[in-house]
Amino acid sequence: MGTDQRDVADAEAILAQIERFLLPVELLMPLLRQNGMEALYTIPHPRGFHPLICGSEAYRRFGELTKRYLSSNPEKATRVSAEAYVEALREEFSVRYLRDFETIDELTVPKMLESAYQQTQSKFEDTVYYIPCSIVALNDPSEFQLGPVTFFHKSRFMELHKQEIELTRENISQAHQMRVQELVSKGQDPARAATPAQSRDHADFLVDGLLDFLDRHHWIAAVRVENRERIKSKSVANLVLEAGLNILKLLFGAEVGSEIRSAYQAGRPFNTAEIFRGADGKLDISLTHNYEGSLLGPNWFKRLTTPDDYFLRTAGRTLVASTDSTIRRPLCERFLDAVTWYGEAATEISPAARIVRFVSALERLTMTKATDRVMAVVTKRSAIFSEGFQQLGRDHWLSELKKLYGRRSGLVHGSISPFDESLPAVSAQAGRLVRWIILSMLRFFDRLGLETQSFTPAQLECEFLKLEQLLPTPADRTGGR
Repeated sequence: MGTDQRDVADAEAILAQIERFLLPVELLMPLLRQNGMEALYTIPHPRGFHPLICGSEAYRRFGELTKRYLSSNPEKATRVSAEAYVEALREEFSVRYLRDFETIDELTVPKMLESAYQQTQSKFEDTVYYIPCSIVALNDPSEFQLGPVTFFHKSRFMELHKQEIELTRENISQAHQMRVQELVSKGQDPARAATPAQSRDHADFLVDGLLDFLDRHHWIAAVRVENRERIKSKSVANLVLEAGLNILKLLFGAEVGSEIRSAYQAGRPFNTAEIFRGADGKLDISLTHNYEGSLLGPNWFKRLTTPDDYFLRTAGRTLVASTDSTIRRPLCERFLDAVTWYGEAATEISPAARIVRFVSALERLTMTKATDRVMAVVTKRSAIFSEGFQQLGRDHWLSELKKLYGRRSGLVHGSISPFDESLPAVSAQAGRLVRWIILSMLRFFDRLGLETQSFTPAQLECEFLKLEQLLPTPADRTGGR
């Protein structure tokens, strides 16, 4: 069955489900008693009255229509979320087939699908998201740039926005009172309506809650997302910021990057408590206030710009590329994927899990095709970019990388316990080595054309082979003996 026929079949099934629930109350209630949850699945009434029950099967079919439309229109899928599109689709279905009584066929269904997108497109906008995050407590500098993300220390952010935030108190209070008066004009009992004082309390609750939330974090990231529907743009903003924070973890190093995160990412709570019973049989308690962000000294920003700001600027360029997912930039994607693995490793508590993620970062950087020689390819290519780390050469690091890969394989396949006592030291050294390799490969990708849109895995394979011929390993130099 082709896509058009599947779409028509789904639309017909949805209509049948709606008709199934279009019953007098005395007949509808016994049906809902069989499964009351069905009443939660509704579609807008074509005349604006109470929503109509359509049931879970209709919702599933709307989901299938949404999935097929967005998968066959990838550029549009970068602009609108599935949630927003399916909501518009339900409205469009109601208008066309319940109000206007159009015939469900291969002409009207595609028009419905396209009209639903146009409905969401009318809501596209440029949005700047301000997202609290933890980096360091210090405020020198008070702001800095990483590609499309501007990080403001909270003192600088409040200097710029405090007055406007305070103005929202009055705006919220006035808007709330306008809604109250509108409801009263439509018949609501004035005695039950919120007073101006209650509207101000409502505004204070919202604004004070925001300020309290912001105050728990030392930094605010500003991320601008253009020409997208709100749910999608928020998702893009969070992904871009997460990638940016992972880049900071890489530049600072995994050993100090574990507490870098956005306010919406899981992490160690700021305040913790313990309760235990000692040998004397008495209960004892302790409270701990954890440091927010990484423990970096007053020269923390120099770590991002020493010996120069090349890596900060170049990594920032990969973030710029990530804000427009309609254009593929394969080398940027590889770098950001590897940085994601590195960032996850930095946040991990378990040394075993860290090792798995560090090696996954190397695999993402170096693998271009399926092969049964994964370890040989990854370690050989990674060793090329290990040159100079701790003033040691490729041959040394090739041997160490093979040991590291063996550890990862042993952990994944069960021959090494995740509680092996040697793993903390292995993990710490792996973090330093993999950081060096990722940054070296960023420079390599930059020389190849970091933002090139048409750089294929086959082209990257050719570039790796050239390096391998130019910089042979000991096995290469001895003919594999």
